[in-house]
Amino acid sequence: MVSPSQKRSAVEHVLSEGLCSLRRACRYLRLSRSVYTYQPKSREEAEESLLKRVIALSLEYPRYGYRFLTEMLRREGWTVSRKKVQRLRRKEGLGVKPPAKKTKRRGSSSTPAVVADRPNAVWCWDFIFDRTEDGRTLKILSLVDEYSRFCVRLRVESTMKASAVIRTIQEAIEEHGAPAALRSDNGPEFIADELREWTESIRIGTIYIDPGSPWQNPWVESFHSRLRDGCLNREIFFGLTEAKLVIGDWREHYNRERPHSGTNDKSPAQIYLPQDSGSGRPTAALRRSLANPLTPIPNLT
Repeated sequence: MVSPSQKRSAVEHVLSEGLCSLRRACRYLRLSRSVYTYQPKSREEAEESLLKRVIALSLEYPRYGYRFLTEMLRREGWTVSRKKVQRLRRKEGLGVKPPAKKTKRRGSSSTPAVVADRPNAVWCWDFIFDRTEDGRTLKILSLVDEYSRFCVRLRVESTMKASAVIRTIQEAIEEHGAPAALRSDNGPEFIADELREWTESIRIGTIYIDPGSPWQNPWVESFHSRLRDGCLNREIFFGLTEAKLVIGDWREHYNRERPHSGTNDKSPAQIYLPQDSGSGRPTAALRRSLANPLTPIPNLT
């Protein structure tokens, strides 16, 4: 059996004698032209090429360890051991750093957790998201009375900060009176200093659920499931204005027409606005009692 190096020498002899071209010589001697023209790399060059590739993969996949990178190198055709890849990575300081601990963000409740036993005792609020047809984000703020399930406000915007949240609840208070407390998660809009100072100034308590515990705020989660199923999953929004109109119409239907199993199949408006459900505003007596959250509210049920 003739080795490739011997065939290469034979090809060089044929070319030096001028007997035929390189193509024919390689064909006659059954030697690939790529093998003939191959220039073996020195050990240093091969090591440098491997190091460059290890660095490139480490930067592209910073959370991969040397075992994963070794397997990826082998798939690319490199003949390399795990220990060698580990040694090269250590030399370049490319070890995987442990993930940073997440900081739990938690608001400090100003009032103990309570269960609403009357309208305007507790309002719960949270955000739900959707998209328009062209991919723009819709950020929807839901404000729900826990006792009656009445949707006090349903604001739709592309972005919404703490200042917009404050304006939303101000508008709701002007129309329906102030709640005794607000229940929410620990989102940045709800624990912002601006919002906390504002609620303290108007004597509204805040109840924050434990981080990662949405079941502690089931009323707004239940409302969001109905909003998603009855509106967001059924409608295609071509813009922010259309989304505001359609979602606003759905809110009116939910408040005034949709029976709710948690209120003996009454609509939320029948509980929240028992004598004035057609006009969309509380009765005069109810508005007077709701004006001060510390004033006991008569049982209207």
